[in-house]
Amino acid sequence: MQALEPQRIATPLHVSVADEQRFYAIGQMGLAWRLGIPPEQIHVARECPSSGTCLVIEADGRWRWR
Repeated sequence: MQALEPQRIATPLHVSVADEQRFYAIGQMGLAWRLGIPPEQIHVARECPSSGTCLVIEADGRWRWR
């Protein structure tokens, strides 16, 4: 997640989480703090919506932009 810090993130940000337990460790508030965006601009979902910025977090912890 530290690699995300220097990036500019368009909001609202959707986060697709394969393993909710893994995401729980950082949580919506931690991700918002790390990215420097308001927590209410982060929306956690099972799948990315068809448009907009989406961060995909795989079950093994890898992440990618979609």
